Amino acid sequence: MAVRKKSTTDMNSDSRPVSTASKKPAAATTPGVAAKIFAQLSDRKINIEMINASMSALNVVVKKERVMDAIGAVRTEFGI
Repeated sequence: MAVRKKSTTDMNSDSRPVSTASKKPAAATTPGVAAKIFAQLSDRKINIEMINASMSALNVVVKKERVMDAIGAVRTEFGI
């Protein structure tokens, strides 16, 4: 699973997307994956402003000052 910041175009200047992607086709829709990510973000008091999911990616939008914290949380959860 990869975790990265994504670029923004028509987005609130205070928010940034964080994307998780996996080589496994249904990783983002596997039961429990989203819950683990949301729990890690919640534990760190990182508010999710928007969620988007596909078969291979889960994208969340967080405040730009919390992006690196969010990436660290997901990497910690999945050991990457």
